[in-house]
Amino acid sequence: MNNFKIQKDKGIVSEEFLNKNIADFSTACQYVSLLPYKRNTDKNDILCVFNDVGGTCSTKHAVLRKLALEHGHAEIKLMLGIFKMEAAYAGKIKETLQRFNLKYIPEAHNYLKIEEKYYDFTRSGSDYHDFKTKLFIEKEIEYDQITE
Repeated sequence: MNNFKIQKDKGIVSEEFLNKNIADFSTACQYVSLLPYKRNTDKNDILCVFNDVGGTCSTKHAVLRKLALEHGHAEIKLMLGIFKMEAAYAGKIKETLQRFNLKYIPEAHNYLKIEEKYYDFTRSGSDYHDFKTKLFIEKEIEYDQITE
């Protein structure tokens, strides 16, 4: 994975990571993956992951994309995938799927694409390959488009 040193005076996201003594992109990715998965109070605020001490796949990856852009690393792309979410992927939906006689529901997921490799920092241990074969579509988006 592309790694770079986080520098001062590059932007608000860089400053937040530096305030937490996080000095490079790889460590920032690890930090984000270890934050609790939870809904954010204001997904339009790029700093919501820091303010809420946690986030969703969209807010966690949006803040990493913004960090990359602040340092001129446009090759680190934010992706939106729509995939078939089945009970095997998310056990909490099993009863709902059974009640409505469904095999899956379409679900949006965000992750990063760096060169030709995919990275999922939603949780520690998250893996793109868990849903790769279930994708309907995949599209590159920007960090400020996650609420659209």
